[in-house]
Amino acid sequence: VTGLVEKKHLVTNAGAKPGDILILTKPLGTGIVSLAGQIHRASEEALQAIGASLRTLNGSAAEVMTGCGAHAGTDVTGVGLLGHLARMVRESGVTAEIWCRQIPVFPGVEEYAQAGIFSGANERNAEYSADIVEFAAEVAAGMRAILHDPQTSGGLLMVLPPDAAAKALSELHAAGVSPAAVIGRITAPSGGRIQVRQEKPEGLAVAAAIAPGCSKGKKEKEAGMPGKEEKEECCAHGSGTPDKALGMF
Repeated sequence: VTGLVEKKHLVTNAGAKPGDILILTKPLGTGIVSLAGQIHRASEEALQAIGASLRTLNGSAAEVMTGCGAHAGTDVTGVGLLGHLARMVRESGVTAEIWCRQIPVFPGVEEYAQAGIFSGANERNAEYSADIVEFAAEVAAGMRAILHDPQTSGGLLMVLPPDAAAKALSELHAAGVSPAAVIGRITAPSGGRIQVRQEKPEGLAVAAAIAPGCSKGKKEKEAGMPGKEEKEECCAHGSGTPDKALGMF
């Protein structure tokens, strides 16, 4: 793309400041669901969900980001959430804290990831940011894979001053960017670090921090992994017929 932009509307990945709030505008898991679909392991619900997301542009989200005075921002695409965030914290000289249970994901993604359904690109993404990422012990392997999952047509990760975060989230939802959620914060100056926690710190007041979604999906996350009843009602997992692609996987 070649064009011009007013400096006051220019958002780079180098301006994050301690105290800022992180908002993600699209769910994670397009790479995992795509692979699951190729081996007949993805539900129709999951495939339809990523299809709708792939067709959704980031224009409305970008307008909210600039209008609310974001300190920094990036898209989330080929190197996954942690890969793009790694570059941001390095460029900004800060530490970011991510809360796994606040992160929106597509239906079935946690189950597929826990079953090992992710590509070699996922492993390369993990290597890219490994030196600066610290996972809490309770963060499951499946969730770690989701955070490294390469996204196609992913959302925006925007970094907003705390007094603007609630306004931005409200405007995003009003503009139809319904999956948008607060997923973490910038905690301190550093050479560039990421701390991945399972939960938002107890007692921390962050406006609308809980990721929107069905109560069943939330219940599954609280239980650690989906139970049988919840899978059938919310994140159904299609079995399909084993074929050459599944055998190769």
